[in-house]
Amino acid sequence: ALGFPARDAARAGRWRALTEFRCNWGVCAVGYNRRMNQDSRHFERHDQGAAELRYEEMWLSFTPLQRAVARALAAGRQKPFSRSFRQALGEEIEETIPSTGRIQGALRKIEQLGLADCHAGNWALANPAFAAWVKERPKR
Repeated sequence: ALGFPARDAARAGRWRALTEFRCNWGVCAVGYNRRMNQDSRHFERHDQGAAELRYEEMWLSFTPLQRAVARALAAGRQKPFSRSFRQALGEEIEETIPSTGRIQGALRKIEQLGLADCHAGNWALANPAFAAWVKERPKR
């Protein structure tokens, strides 16, 4: 801008002061609707942290079969009703090969939480962040 350097510097200083943030109990008070990049990065970190907490809570509510199905989908397996998919799940949960009905129930739970989608018979985890989070989880 062609403005006055002293005035522009003062505005920039006020802008920085307004956009500094303090976090209390996970709630951020940020001036001017997080217009600066640092504010966006800050909110992304909080959103990611909140999502990870949500993932952990959901993961703990999953049955071993639901966890195994989520792991398989995160690994890129897409046909949960195939014999090889079901056999791998049975080995992971150390049970007999699960029936297609049990797998449908597990998929239904994961889908109801908005974490999986089916397109033309191919299943996949809908959220790449959740898929990455699942891949990092230990099997036991």
